Amino acid sequence: IEGKKGEIKVSYRIDGDYVEIRVKDNGKGMSRCMVEKLEIKKGEEVVIVDDEELIHEVWKAKLKEYEKEIRIKFFKEGKEALKYLKSLENKDKVLLLTDYRLKGQEVTGIDIIEEAGMKERHILVTGEEVSRIKDFNKKSTFLKMVPKMYINDIPLRLE
Repeated sequence: IEGKKGEIKVSYRIDGDYVEIRVKDNGKGMSRCMVEKLEIKKGEEVVIVDDEELIHEVWKAKLKEYEKEIRIKFFKEGKEALKYLKSLENKDKVLLLTDYRLKGQEVTGIDIIEEAGMKERHILVTGEEVSRIKDFNKKSTFLKMVPKMYINDIPLRLE
């Protein structure tokens, strides 16, 4: 909202047996690079990079029912993940889910996405405000993002 008073307006309209409810606010809205669902292909490897063990546990629980159909690899260290991803011959069969800010580390999630050549098959999972992501406007042409607080809510589809 940046300096304005936040406002939320709720209105409704009755049409026979139906009620239409409208909610409008004066916020900036969601970035166009926000992902609405996770699409994972059978046989694919999901690489998760996050320095928080709790986030690893959340992903394990979310992906548990698909563990026979996909492979899952976890990293806490960005450089280790980057080394692993660079070593892979076929990155088309990999989905990278990476945090943006890896505490105390030299690389960010965006560094990993770019340096590993994962611009097509990635999702930046972050608690960071978009305005705090370095060079966001330049990077938003390829970034796909999910706010960390929505990990449990985002629909997952296995293709």
